[in-house]
Amino acid sequence: MDASFYITHLNLQPHPEGGYFKENYRATESIPSGASPIRFNGPRTFSTAIYYLLQHGDYNEQL
Repeated sequence: MDASFYITHLNLQPHPEGGYFKENYRATESIPSGASPIRFNGPRTFSTAIYYLLQHGDYNEQL
């Protein structure tokens, strides 16, 4: 199996910084904005997880 198999079968989407990704978990609870450092505007989800696939040479040089 090659990268295209996983991109198709996992429905991965292009990532802005290169590669492909899909969120596969997002907690239902969040931290309210007042409980986080000031640099965070708005509530923050407890946890998220993604699948991420990066092929050789697949990156955004402009970042």
